[in-house]
Amino acid sequence: GGYYLGGCLFDRVTPAMEVWREEVFGPVLSVVRVAGLEQALQLADSHQYGNGVALFTRSGARRGRGERGERVPQPPHRHMSVERPESRSAPQDDGPVRAVSRERTTRSPATGWLQRPGYRLHWRIDGRDDGPWLVLAHSLGSDLHLWDAQVAVWGPRWRILRYDLAGHGGSEPRPVAGGIEDEAADAVAVLDHVGVASCAWCGLSLGGMIGQWLGAEASARVSHLVLCSTAARIPDPTLLRGRITTLADRGLPAIADSVLAGWLSEEFRAREPARTAWAAAMFGRCSAAGYAAAAEAVCRLDLTARLPRIRMPTLVVAGSRDRATPPAWNRSIADSIPGGRYAELDGAHLINVEDEARFTALVGAELG
Repeated sequence: GGYYLGGCLFDRVTPAMEVWREEVFGPVLSVVRVAGLEQALQLADSHQYGNGVALFTRSGARRGRGERGERVPQPPHRHMSVERPESRSAPQDDGPVRAVSRERTTRSPATGWLQRPGYRLHWRIDGRDDGPWLVLAHSLGSDLHLWDAQVAVWGPRWRILRYDLAGHGGSEPRPVAGGIEDEAADAVAVLDHVGVASCAWCGLSLGGMIGQWLGAEASARVSHLVLCSTAARIPDPTLLRGRITTLADRGLPAIADSVLAGWLSEEFRAREPARTAWAAAMFGRCSAAGYAAAAEAVCRLDLTARLPRIRMPTLVVAGSRDRATPPAWNRSIADSIPGGRYAELDGAHLINVEDEARFTALVGAELG
């Protein structure tokens, strides 16, 4: 395994990497943990870095600059190539880099902005040119990079649309806070703008709430639903309302620790400091106004009466240690949707991060 960033595969994360990422890519790209070279190669395709990646290990760089993984290289050139593991004579860190011939099955990413009344939404398309549409919708406080690891695996099968919710990532906040209907209206506007008539929808947390609304109110646009770590109603919104108040008084950093503690379990944060730092950086790209407006929409949410009207195939996925949207809430959603199915994985709120491998396999099999 390792960590992928901008056409390079590293065996560990260093502070210099985050500096380079912020200076070169800003909110557009983030560090992604990958299972191995094949997944890094898929990311290289989807991020338009030609037909390979550059490897950097503790013993040095395969291409470009690098010193025991500490000195981060300049952004790699488009046509860098890398040797596949099976073509190497021995499992060593040093040696020549040979070209790899690969059939390109994924498209170069397309990105853009959609002008909405008083704000802009940032969107991105990855994956297979002729694949069926899959929309991945992120949680409150994160951005479209929440799904980077899944895009690397699902890209060869699907044409994947992601967008940043208003006030998150690269999207601007709304001038006036709205409700879940406004979040859903943004989603439909992005679908129309990109030209998506119908899609499979996979949403986590707030992304799952938007998915519920679309499944009930815009069923012609959604063929399949995967709802992850979500809720149809927040029985007691005291925590979220407290965060909104704190935001107004002290700004986004004042709630960062609380948000991360809800996103990822204590065990995961201790075991995976690099992934935790990645999640923290993602939260840091959210605007205070955007978080507050979306949190207020979640506080007022009540989709329970709409659930029986959802008729497309639906899988609800919960994290066994999720304190933000507990398993019981997710199971209730599955039970209220005709034919709805329920699965529970080991992790907290960002279940696609904490139980990444099983989540990716489970949802990938569900979507086909």
